[in-house]
Amino acid sequence: MKATDRLLLAAVNHPDQPPPQAGAGVIAAVERHNFAPFAFNVLAGSGHAGDWPLPLRGALQRAAAAQALLCGIRDDELRRVLEGIAEAGVGAAVIKGAALAATHYPEPHLRPRGDTDLAIRAGDRDAAWRVLESLGYRRTGAVDGDLVTQQCQWYRELRGGIVHVIDVHWRLFNPHAFGAILPVDVLIDGAAPAPGLGSSARAANPVHALLLACVHRVAHHAGEDDLLWLCDIHLLVESLDPPAVEAFVTAARQARVGAIVGDGIRAARACFGTRLPPPIEALIAERDERAEPTSMFLTPARRHVDVLTSDLAALAGWRARGRLVRQHLFPPAAYMTRKYHLRTPLLLPLAYARRIAAGVPRWMRRPRP
Repeated sequence: MKATDRLLLAAVNHPDQPPPQAGAGVIAAVERHNFAPFAFNVLAGSGHAGDWPLPLRGALQRAAAAQALLCGIRDDELRRVLEGIAEAGVGAAVIKGAALAATHYPEPHLRPRGDTDLAIRAGDRDAAWRVLESLGYRRTGAVDGDLVTQQCQWYRELRGGIVHVIDVHWRLFNPHAFGAILPVDVLIDGAAPAPGLGSSARAANPVHALLLACVHRVAHHAGEDDLLWLCDIHLLVESLDPPAVEAFVTAARQARVGAIVGDGIRAARACFGTRLPPPIEALIAERDERAEPTSMFLTPARRHVDVLTSDLAALAGWRARGRLVRQHLFPPAAYMTRKYHLRTPLLLPLAYARRIAAGVPRWMRRPRP
């Protein structure tokens, strides 16, 4: 764990034990850390903030103030988008950081985020695209392909050079091993009102939000111990009432993600001392990972090619598998033209060759420990 993470956890868990003076590098890192606003809020409410070194306290306070300004501007914009989406008759639910900021954190700015994640049904994509375009959003030039990705990003510049990015999902996880876990239809049908984001806003309910938080951390980010993501899990677990606890345990078992859920909840408890209800204690104590194909995603040294192998095994039939490989190797010409700044289609074969030559070593390389 980095020194910055240890310092921020100390502010949350032991505010009465102020650290010694920290170096300029640590102070600068604190100010940039997305978890700093939450840590400052806990420290400020503890009655011990005055005992902490002024440079550290000031860095935490500046981070919180900057996020409060940024969050206010982005949330105003998000309300405008959600209103437009609802008026168009598109069923949608806010998920991940933007949702939890409004539903589980004391103040929205205490849960910073890089983008806003929105879940929609696949059949509503064209209608949602029309709404976003009418509101001034443009689609990013990310790689396309229905078997490669089930989401796309849209962005719009706001005042002061602030950019609002909306990541729209019609399936919640890109790896195909997770394809049947928490379908978007189920999430949207079970979504709850989120008044903090407007009268028409809906967000993933706590059971679905916790399942999503645990699985997303592993499916897309190799189980990173990001303090903000672990704090999400901590707050969600402690918010569940007994019926929700039972619903969550049932959902995790049915989805066969007990190992992944256990990994996230144990990591959150190690950082924040999360109080676990007995059914969740029992769930994370079950360690038969062989019965869960998704547990391979807990392997720290997994390569991109390992994920591809998992995707190929999860797909039904060689036609779908061949299409997935093709989409990875040969994305649409429009994407290649944008990415490589091609001035003529005649250069496309060279661009594809360059993509493959550079990509194969990267896909075979194991991540650094």
